Amino acid sequence: MRVALLACVLAGVLPDDAAHFPLVPGSRWIYKTQEQRWSSKVGEPGPPREGPLRTVLCTEGKDGASLVSDGASSGRMIVTRDGVYQGSVDAARLLLKFPLKKFDDWGPGDKRNGLSRFSNHGEVELEVGGVTYRCWKVREQRVLTGGLRTWTRWYAPGIGLVREDYSEESGETVTRKSSTLESYEKEPGKK
Repeated sequence: MRVALLACVLAGVLPDDAAHFPLVPGSRWIYKTQEQRWSSKVGEPGPPREGPLRTVLCTEGKDGASLVSDGASSGRMIVTRDGVYQGSVDAARLLLKFPLKKFDDWGPGDKRNGLSRFSNHGEVELEVGGVTYRCWKVREQRVLTGGLRTWTRWYAPGIGLVREDYSEESGETVTRKSSTLESYEKEPGKK
């Protein structure tokens, strides 16, 4: 997996909503990954293939807190009163909209332009590794020529991302990946 650096800037964040995207330097998230890939002509996939553990660390940098991940690159992340943005504070780059509200729908994407469209599916209980979390479920969809990409993410207060499911249908090939929280340490070593 590639290394990603997500620079995060905190500016006037609402405490309840920002808790779903916490940026405490020293924090560490470890995710278990799985993948399935198959041809839609052949039928259903076999069992998921286990992938490597993915680690995300929050570090302190000159521009504020940063997330360093050995997963796919997502670019700089900025947390504001309105939500979490990727790269710059621009409505087209809003990934997680604050305040968190069920049925919210945002983003410039539609069935023709290939850009992302987001929808908030509300709070749900999600069990991960024997622990039940009360999470906000947010779906991102991007229509591609001959296909569709979908990310479903669950955010828990005080922890952040606890699960992410990715699905891509392109031509006759279907790919599904998932990352589930294995462990979370807020400021390891501090009491």
